Amino acid sequence: MIDYLKILCKDSEYSKRLFKNPLLIMYSKNEKFKNKLIIEKEFIKQATYIKSYKEILFCFFTKNDFFTKLEILVKPHYYFNENLHNANDFKAVNCINILTEIKDVFNLPITDLSIINIEFGVNFRSSINIKDLISYAIYQERNQFINSSDNLSFSKISSNSNPKGEENNYKRVKFYAKGVQFPQYTNINTGRLEIKSKESKYINKLDIYTCQDLLKKSTYLKLAEVLKEEFKKILILDIDNKGQNLSSKELLKLNNYKQNTTWVKYIQGSRNLFSRHKKDYFRILDKTENNIHQKTYSVINIKLNELIKGCADSNYIY
Repeated sequence: MIDYLKILCKDSEYSKRLFKNPLLIMYSKNEKFKNKLIIEKEFIKQATYIKSYKEILFCFFTKNDFFTKLEILVKPHYYFNENLHNANDFKAVNCINILTEIKDVFNLPITDLSIINIEFGVNFRSSINIKDLISYAIYQERNQFINSSDNLSFSKISSNSNPKGEENNYKRVKFYAKGVQFPQYTNINTGRLEIKSKESKYINKLDIYTCQDLLKKSTYLKLAEVLKEEFKKILILDIDNKGQNLSSKELLKLNNYKQNTTWVKYIQGSRNLFSRHKKDYFRILDKTENNIHQKTYSVINIKLNELIKGCADSNYIY
């Protein structure tokens, strides 16, 4: 479920000891990671020293030869797949085992390691062509989906923007065609719903503060519920819906709701205007018994329940 973590350590003595660990090798800027972790290049430039272990980055910051902080960048799902992809199912217990392994290898002081960036998500099989599903998704809450900047085909991202039009770091919702990205590892109609945050305020709302929290079953139950709730807020144009079981008036409404321009007008109006019509749109779709939003939600719900299975019933897994 967890795709990326940035972990902060302020223990200078531990950082100093870890820096001497023979398992860590000095990172070269010419080195290419299969897991694409080096896209964090702007951040990497700021570190004094960078070392790596199985495509995990350990970024050491110093001042006058004193270790001020350590930031660890890791992609647990990729690590699980030998850094080749994140296209398969990554269960909660798999993630816990991977993080426990890394903890044990480096004797990490997990209660003192803060989580400052996180990405988590779920892969699911679309009941329609995944390219169509991604194309039909136009809003998440009141935030418009735009093409993501990662050069992936059929990949959209949604977030609040500041007055300058820049995406914020509090929460970003990504919806994309995982099967198109990795057709060699998964069914072509596999999609992915993903949430990313770079702010502790949001991460703490997930009941995640330190690495210790990532070894708890309760954390993954929380992440699963958040993913479900965020998907419910996605507005998908059900283009292929024929309007079965609808009255003539409802069919006219449905055809109007299937137009992108309709929602552009609603979003420019009051908050109540957009939300009221969105609620009415979902009501009409439910009557057709062929609601692509509800079908996709059901698939995601089942998949998330499967990903949680296998965790011990106790709160702490390790």
